[in-house]
Amino acid sequence: RVRLVGVGKSYGAQPILEGVDLTIGPRARLGLLGPNGSGKSTLLRIVAGLEAPDVGLVSRAPETLTVGYLDQERTLEPGESVLTLLARRAGIADAERELEAAALALAGGADSSDRYAAALDRLVALGSHDFEARARTTCAELGLHVDLEREPAGLSGGERARVALASILEAFGRSLRSSR
Repeated sequence: RVRLVGVGKSYGAQPILEGVDLTIGPRARLGLLGPNGSGKSTLLRIVAGLEAPDVGLVSRAPETLTVGYLDQERTLEPGESVLTLLARRAGIADAERELEAAALALAGGADSSDRYAAALDRLVALGSHDFEARARTTCAELGLHVDLEREPAGLSGGERARVALASILEAFGRSLRSSR
């Protein structure tokens, strides 16, 4: 459950959201309609935790709740493959880096056993052990039949949109079959 109470957001002197109260329950689907510049994307970015409100409260229950957000502007890192992009957007790349850092700290004599355990738990929870197989299955289910080792910059707009959708599905560890 995500709850917004009295949320407001401005860009410079221009208020975009004012006094927004919203509760989104489990398994809810949300649609927003409005003119350009009315704050739809800003509201969704706040709900997803990608942006903080200037005023008000945003709470998630449980606190570990993840909200998927398919950004209109998709960022690509130079030289990364589709598979690497999916791992980055699903949180696996960050979790692997944190596990490596915790392991180095532990090897260096620091008392980092709690940090290492938390990083390992996060990596396991994200399903890193079968991520590549899941990613390939999800892409195939979305009709994305491309070499996942290639760079996404060379994909068509529709293929890049399917990669972005696959990244959200992978962030939740789901295929299309299990999310219906």
